[in-house]
Amino acid sequence: KELSNIFDIVQQMKLTNESLLFLSRIESKSFKEATACNLRHIIENKIDFYRQFGILEELNIALHFKDDFIVQMNSELAKILIDNILNNAIKHNIGKGIISISGDALHLQIENTGHELKVDTASLFNRFERSNLSSAGSGLGLAIVKEICNSYSLEVDYTVMQDLHIVKISKN
Repeated sequence: KELSNIFDIVQQMKLTNESLLFLSRIESKSFKEATACNLRHIIENKIDFYRQFGILEELNIALHFKDDFIVQMNSELAKILIDNILNNAIKHNIGKGIISISGDALHLQIENTGHELKVDTASLFNRFERSNLSSAGSGLGLAIVKEICNSYSLEVDYTVMQDLHIVKISKN
């Protein structure tokens, strides 16, 4: 049992280290190649994968796009941006909750039900900040989201309205 606990801690440290190195690469602008990335298409291509994760909690995941959300950015970073936001929406959701993804040419919005936050929403983009200290994770996912958005002149905002958590990405 102790070896298993040590292994889990080492794995968490490894993931934290990899995330910090990745964040450093983003900050140093190591991802130079930018193409027209359609975030709507990235989401549509991954939505079945994410629905599989939501089955256990009976999450209802819905898409409501009016138009494509196209951004000039590195395609790898575009996928990581979407993955981090959707992973959080699933991980911090409630049983039989919802995830609603909508967008148009200027905005992308991901809404999910979830528990009340114990921290200020602005601080969630800080490194190692977590909404719930008992949850797994390093607290780097939203810091990576923020840095990716900063790198491509996108604005990211996190708000909570009652039990609805909203992440909105907008073109400047």
